[in-house]
Amino acid sequence: IVRWSTASEYNSRGFAIERSFDGTIFTEIDFVKGAGNSKSTLQYSYQDVDVFTKKQLVYYRLKQVDVDGSFTYSDVVNVKQEQIQTEQIAVYPNPIVNDVTVELETLKAGFAEIIITDITGKLIDKVAFEVNQGFNKYTLNQTQALTHGLYMITIVQNGQTIYNNKFVKSN
Repeated sequence: IVRWSTASEYNSRGFAIERSFDGTIFTEIDFVKGAGNSKSTLQYSYQDVDVFTKKQLVYYRLKQVDVDGSFTYSDVVNVKQEQIQTEQIAVYPNPIVNDVTVELETLKAGFAEIIITDITGKLIDKVAFEVNQGFNKYTLNQTQALTHGLYMITIVQNGQTIYNNKFVKSN
């Protein structure tokens, strides 16, 4: 699953998801329509089904396209099949008022940490928990004490960062 988010959008037509098996030649595999104009954080995702039946190493990048046809590329990210530990991650709601819920479906049992930082990187909270193979759900209620603002949530499983995104705490 290729996931990305935007803090805001201005004249955005959308995002071309591009894939490469050699890191050099990229092919557009889908196009996800953008919001056009937005001042809020938006979440996007695309599931590349059965990609690892073709190769063990895959490269991805996004091509953000504006309504006037201009575009910019994201950094290239590579994924190896053996790195895949999590099939699905959901963190909600966003914005949050009281609690934040983390749902993850994992292929491997082990340990995970939820790390909350402010936007400058200052550690606010860190919670460790055990995950089982399959579906896991964890509710973090320490967010009630946070003040209104923008924060980062990072999930680390078995020593590897598997999720990193912004969220808004509202009152």
